[in-house]
Amino acid sequence: MWAHYADSHRGAVIELDAVAAGFTDPGSNMVPAHFGSVIYVRRFNSGPYLSEFKVGVTVGETHHFVLEHYEKWQRMFLTKPLDWAYEEEVRAVKCVKGVDGADCTTVSGTFTVIQPGANPVHAFHMPAAAITGVTVGLRATDEDLAALKAIRPDLKYTGAKLDAPSYAVILDDL
Repeated sequence: MWAHYADSHRGAVIELDAVAAGFTDPGSNMVPAHFGSVIYVRRFNSGPYLSEFKVGVTVGETHHFVLEHYEKWQRMFLTKPLDWAYEEEVRAVKCVKGVDGADCTTVSGTFTVIQPGANPVHAFHMPAAAITGVTVGLRATDEDLAALKAIRPDLKYTGAKLDAPSYAVILDDL
């Protein structure tokens, strides 16, 4: 996963406390983290839904978790090809309806919309206490680590090292 998400080991992985981040709150998450385990499949399920949808929701406008729609949310937000199963990914899904600028607050939380490329990114504002640690990749420089520690010296920092005989990534406290 380092190659896909952390700039070939030059980046960092941020450790989060899902409760402190608000990712387990059913009132502000369309899919709370404790319901967000990704399902890895060989083929996408396109058959009829087995669930009965007695409570109405509008995709793109529902800020809270509706258990009756969980099967629908799994198909829409929690399905990924089997090749990615090694990730053991967990997601929280938030509705961004009404988020249109900087420091915009909705039922789902506070967001800032940034435009780093062709598509806008809705950056969620997390409480600082939700970040509990940082692991830097094995190609991160001492300057990278120093810059991170300057921002949050109170965090636990871990560094990745390569175990040459086995090619395993080993994590050591820094």
